[in-house]
Amino acid sequence: MKSLIHKLSSSQKIRYLTTGGFSFAIEFAIFMILVHLKTSLVLANTASFLTGLLVSFFLHKLWSFAGEQQHQTKAQFVSYALLAIINLLLSNIIIYELVEVVSIPKQIAKILVMAIIVCWNYAILGKFIFRRLA
Repeated sequence: MKSLIHKLSSSQKIRYLTTGGFSFAIEFAIFMILVHLKTSLVLANTASFLTGLLVSFFLHKLWSFAGEQQHQTKAQFVSYALLAIINLLLSNIIIYELVEVVSIPKQIAKILVMAIIVCWNYAILGKFIFRRLA
């Protein structure tokens, strides 16, 4: 059992998905609480997204992509925040369209948008932001 846990925790993809799952849970919980409190859809998405951003940055930096990296933490955070702003803008547009135009329930729209972001972020984070020293 220990060797299985060690193998799983040594895989970068597994660490990325674990971090993403944890960040997702926090982000989604905050989103649902704010929606329940009748916060506007865009504000609920923005607040939950920014919370998820901070949690996921530090977990990715310290665990998912751990090791000697090419860029300093400050530069990584700036790049990560820029990526997050792009993700936020796109997610607000997509979630609004899915809920208001296509009539998909808010919770499902949020999950769909987050799944899309997970896919393109893995490539960007590994190849650019948390790139390891050669």
